[in-house]
Amino acid sequence: MPAHDRTNEERQTRLQERKALRRIERSRLGVACGCIAIATAPLTIFLTRHSIAAIQKTYGVHTRPGGLGGDLSPLLLTYLIGAGLALGGIGLLAPRSWGWWLTAAAAALGPFDLFRIYRSLFATINFDHPDVDRVLRNLGVFTGIPMMFYGAVLALLFVRSVRQTYRIGS
Repeated sequence: MPAHDRTNEERQTRLQERKALRRIERSRLGVACGCIAIATAPLTIFLTRHSIAAIQKTYGVHTRPGGLGGDLSPLLLTYLIGAGLALGGIGLLAPRSWGWWLTAAAAALGPFDLFRIYRSLFATINFDHPDVDRVLRNLGVFTGIPMMFYGAVLALLFVRSVRQTYRIGS
C-alpha cells in the first residue's frame, strides 16, 4: 500500500474521530427545554400585546414602553427575544451548543423586557377606577405566565446534565 494512501486513510480516521468528539447526543431534558423555549416565544408575544391592549381599552391611555427610540416598535425587543427563543429551541432540538447559548441569552433577557414594558403599564393604572382589581389581576397573569416559562427554561438549561450534554463549562 503506497504511503500516500496510508496517510490519506489516517487523516480520514482522525477526521472521523474529531467529528465523533464534537457530536452532541440528544437528551430528554434538552428536548424538553427546546420544546418549552419554542412554546414560550409566541406565548410571551401574545400575552404582552394582549396586556397592552387591555390597558388601552380599560383606561383609554396609550402606553409606550421605553423602547430603543425613534420609530422602532416598542415591542421590538419582545419580538427579538421571541425569535431568539424559537431559534434557540430549534438548536436545542437539533442538538447544537449554539442553541443552548441563544436560548439562555433570550430567556435571561425576557424578564428585563417584561420589567421594561410592565413598569410603564403599572404606572398608568388609575387605582380609583372601578375595574382596577380585574386589571391588576389580568396584568399579574400576563406578567406571571411568561416569567414562569422564562424561569423554567433557565432552570432546565442550567441543570448540570444539560450543560454537560451541550458542552457548556461550569
